[in-house]
Amino acid sequence: MRVSASKIMSKIDFWMMGAVLGLSSFGLIIIRSLTWPQDDRFVRQFAFLGIGLAVFIAVQFLDINFWRNASLILYAIAILVLLALILFAQSTRGTRGWIMFGTF
Repeated sequence: MRVSASKIMSKIDFWMMGAVLGLSSFGLIIIRSLTWPQDDRFVRQFAFLGIGLAVFIAVQFLDINFWRNASLILYAIAILVLLALILFAQSTRGTRGWIMFGTF
């Protein structure tokens, strides 16, 4: 099964991608200016941006019915993660907003 490049390009939301790239570029410039030359946060954030853009493009190719069918399951998972924050997260500066996974 061969898919043409024009069909692939028609599925991508270029307005959303432009907004994401614009805001992300601004954030990367800020991170670079604040952490240069002591830190590697810029490189890490740039790598995460690449991963995020790949996921962004891949998600756009899923059928809308997939999202309709999965919406309740995804909602339940989000609620469970929020409950896990209350139960398992360590308090940092008076807030419990992050569960530690490895180096994250």
